[in-house]
Amino acid sequence: MQDAKTRLDAWRAAETRRDGLVRGTPEWQEADEEVRNAKQAFDAAFAQAYAQYTEERYEAEHPRWSAHLERRTSPTE
Repeated sequence: MQDAKTRLDAWRAAETRRDGLVRGTPEWQEADEEVRNAKQAFDAAFAQAYAQYTEERYEAEHPRWSAHLERRTSPTE
């Protein structure tokens, strides 16, 4: 979740930089691209954190299923 927080902070900082520029200028357009990239990075980090949280919660609620799945997906020796 820390990565998502870091990405959110970067997205906010990019928006702040962009908002200080004159809209439509080349500098603003470049800053706007940085905002879009920062948002994408945040979305990806958030999705990953959410998937991990959901998986951990499911495993806690279904310990027998998790052990069964772990045995089936472990490499054979």
